[in-house]
Amino acid sequence: MKFPYSTVIVAGSGNGHFLALRRPEIQASVIGPAGKMGVTALVDTGSDQTIFPKSVADRLQIAVTQSEEFPAAAFTGERIELLSGEVELEVINDGRRLAWRTVVWFYDAPDTDKESVVFGHAGFLDYFTATFDGLNAILTLEPNAELPAVVEGG
Repeated sequence: MKFPYSTVIVAGSGNGHFLALRRPEIQASVIGPAGKMGVTALVDTGSDQTIFPKSVADRLQIAVTQSEEFPAAAFTGERIELLSGEVELEVINDGRRLAWRTVVWFYDAPDTDKESVVFGHAGFLDYFTATFDGLNAILTLEPNAELPAVVEGG
């Protein structure tokens, strides 16, 4: 499965210039008791967990529990309280569908305009062999033997 990086334009550091940043982001779906929701997720090798805003759990009626076992910290070192819950994740690419049940984590975002989804190791990257081709801006994901009870089609 090959996914082109997304491009984001950001303002430079006060010099009036803009920068084009390329990010390994993919489209996926998260499925809970109340339905299915499409998300754009940053695939992040620096993230231990797969993390969603709690608003996703609320909307899809996903049962969550407090998770002290997997604390998280922001880039600034600020600790983030995480809640865990079981979901089904789905990725569709080039007519190929992969879906699996896994535990993911949810955070309360005080600023709902800044909510983001991160696909980290637990719940996502541990199930794939991933190649990040920065030169061509393409992420390649191939499922490995760790991917649980997959439903594959296409």
